[in-house]
Amino acid sequence: LANATARTLLDHGFVGGGGNTDQVEGVPNAAPTIAVIPPITLVSDGGETKVSFAGLTTGAASEKQRLTVTAVSDNPSLLPDPVVSYLSPSAQGELALKAIEGTAGQAVVTVTVLDDGGTLDGGMDRAAVQFVVTVKSEALASIYFQHKSGGWGMWKMRAEQYRGAAAFEPGQPASANARVVAVADFDGDGQRDLLTQDGGGEITVNFLSGTAVLGAQSLSPSHTGDLAWKVAGAGDLDHDGKNDVIFQHDEGTLAVWFLDGVALTSSSLLSPSNPGDGWRLMGVGDLNQDGEADLVFQHRDGSVATWLMNGTGLKEPSWIVQANEGSGLRDIKVRGLTDLDLDGTIDILLQGADESLYVWFLDGTTVRAGTSLDPNKASPGWRIVGP
Repeated sequence: LANATARTLLDHGFVGGGGNTDQVEGVPNAAPTIAVIPPITLVSDGGETKVSFAGLTTGAASEKQRLTVTAVSDNPSLLPDPVVSYLSPSAQGELALKAIEGTAGQAVVTVTVLDDGGTLDGGMDRAAVQFVVTVKSEALASIYFQHKSGGWGMWKMRAEQYRGAAAFEPGQPASANARVVAVADFDGDGQRDLLTQDGGGEITVNFLSGTAVLGAQSLSPSHTGDLAWKVAGAGDLDHDGKNDVIFQHDEGTLAVWFLDGVALTSSSLLSPSNPGDGWRLMGVGDLNQDGEADLVFQHRDGSVATWLMNGTGLKEPSWIVQANEGSGLRDIKVRGLTDLDLDGTIDILLQGADESLYVWFLDGTTVRAGTSLDPNKASPGWRIVGP
């Protein structure tokens, strides 16, 4: 009887049995259960991913125990330990997974459910399942901004969805009144650089490696000699694999400086040389995927049109959007061209007078969809400058 009494005390947790107040006398604790979790694939730049788990029980109907769930990653440099959301005695819960940005690879996550029935007499107080997480690094598009005070920054995007911000180092151009006028690769390293023009007309390339500004070098020559000439964009108009700088005069005339790096090799007017009264060049990009640098213009009434180019010559003009009375386009400006949804075609970035941000997704010169960016605004004072 004494031994039976001692066994009962132990089983009921008063001498260290783990707090199992409903375990049947002399019956070992049954292992809890959890259902298999299938493998998943997630994107390292895609934010948080939720994974459900289910099938949680104490292992026996007679065992009314408290369950605890933990999750551990075997590769925390790729995938940190997931965050567990679970409330006992529920049969299900959720894991929140977020991979390290820019990484790729695989991790094995072990999810363990633990009851408080103890392990006396061969009892089992835990069960575990493992599942494989494959992490892929998806390319994200970039939008470049400049603050009215001069500072510059970048958003990383998946289509219209914001995926993170990055600051440049140093965080602004050397000249306080220099404004970013084009974003393009000027040194052939495969990374975009920031082209600025200051109030005195000086044009400078700020060479980038990611978001690090490695140095700055003025074009040679550094000025046009006439402040009425403003940089309007950059693109390879002479098919030599090097980006050139396109200017527009205050009265509308278009010209190009052909560059070898930062050095001027020759210059030319475009043909035709003037798009007409009220039209300003707003962006350069290959809209019809023929390898040419096409030009996108916006009229003062808000209408947007393109010149499909052959070198420096107009091959075909085309409307993109014609403004109608009350359309509101007068208050929305084209700010850049980039493949925001990474479908291989150029899209148009726009910004309203109230600093709201928009994108037109294009199929050639046709707007197939238009939407606000999410979020719809950056912090006050930031303007899209490219690409």
